[in-house]
Amino acid sequence: MALVLYSLVVLWFDRGGHERLRIPERPWYRRKREPSFQDRVSTLRRLSWEEKIGEVVGVSGPQQKWVAEVTELMARVG
Repeated sequence: MALVLYSLVVLWFDRGGHERLRIPERPWYRRKREPSFQDRVSTLRRLSWEEKIGEVVGVSGPQQKWVAEVTELMARVG
């Protein structure tokens, strides 16, 4: 099951998820060029949370900054 889920995440990322990638500032990885699997999963989580929260709150308007910060935090928590 793990191999199937890993493959699905990698395929999703290669087909279009890479366009929405945000790698956080990591001082210990200054020369890092390629996203790790955790970066890919975090991107998928963030986009999923943005979609779910956008249905309830809306992603435009005065709360846009708050929504972006909350979704980024939830994506990184794991």
